[in-house]
Amino acid sequence: METLREKIKNLLIKTHKPLTVDEIASELDVEKIDVKIIYEHLRHVAKTIRRESKGSLMLYMLPPK
Repeated sequence: METLREKIKNLLIKTHKPLTVDEIASELDVEKIDVKIIYEHLRHVAKTIRRESKGSLMLYMLPPK
């Protein structure tokens, strides 16, 4: 069974368009209250993606407008 971080990482890798945190939460069926947790996971997912791809992939996060 995948962890939430693994699910987020896999979703971001297979998606070819930018996603908002709300879209990530919706796609992964995370409750609205837990959306704050996704921000914390994204920091770790960004490091994992960069490390596993040896720098060929990077996760860019833009602050909400």
